[in-house]
Amino acid sequence: KNMPGMEIFMEDAKDHAALCSEEDDISILRLDLWHFKAVNDNFGYDAGDKVIVAFFNIIRNNISRNDLLARAHGDEFIIFLKADKAQAENICRKIIHDAESFDFEKLGCGKEIGCYIGGLTKKFRDIKKLRDMITDSVEAINEAKEKGKNSFVIKEQ
Repeated sequence: KNMPGMEIFMEDAKDHAALCSEEDDISILRLDLWHFKAVNDNFGYDAGDKVIVAFFNIIRNNISRNDLLARAHGDEFIIFLKADKAQAENICRKIIHDAESFDFEKLGCGKEIGCYIGGLTKKFRDIKKLRDMITDSVEAINEAKEKGKNSFVIKEQ
């Protein structure tokens, strides 16, 4: 699948963060697929792998070339954006729209695929706090999951 994983993401995020000034807004987003286990169970792992690759491409097409995207684990992705809350929310809307418009049936998946996205945004001041921000973003994705399919929660820190 050739998708960067969490280790590469952490290294690259530190490099990207080092280029940010104290006035730059950064956002960390986490995206998880809605009830993805049912895809593998009902349509097989080949279809599941194709769905993951399709989502990776949907996300990649909606973020800047300079933003980072990685597969955190399983069916979860993590994104580093140089973006404020409004910009991050706009990206979430675009990703959800493109996912809703995508024909997953052509990938062998006869199920509508959705997602939920949670994230944090703040003025960047300390590269040492980046790992904490990534860890803390889990709370936002859990809130988005509670809201339901194709929802997002972005919090300012």
